[in-house]
Amino acid sequence: MISVLIIRTPNQFNNPGQLYLFNENGLQFKCKTLELPYLSNQQKVSCIPTGLYDCKSSYSPRFKKILPEVLQVPNRSGIRIHSGNYASFKKTDSQGCILLGSALIDINGDGILDVTNSLRVLKEFQSFIKKSLFELIID
Repeated sequence: MISVLIIRTPNQFNNPGQLYLFNENGLQFKCKTLELPYLSNQQKVSCIPTGLYDCKSSYSPRFKKILPEVLQVPNRSGIRIHSGNYASFKKTDSQGCILLGSALIDINGDGILDVTNSLRVLKEFQSFIKKSLFELIID
């Protein structure tokens, strides 16, 4: 079974973090993550609460492709792991989802961390999960 751990390091603008993917052979993949700040799990403006979630790959009508979906988020649905660069009050590519990338830097000069190389990192992540069910632990 694949397990994915995200350790967040929240700041006043968003939730940058580190993702670790493990299988029976140990650590297989790691990358940076970026999420919106926690705002009481409000739809479309908040990251999801810390906890343990099941995930599966499914078709996203919004993105029109297969993406990992985080299941059983209280009072939420359609939470995905996808590509994007921005997740803050000022500019966002997320409506409560998890963005993946290789580095956390301020891309657009607004003083807020963004994530880079997101599309490439998402494809690499998906090559490890291979549309399998996996558990996601968010700390």
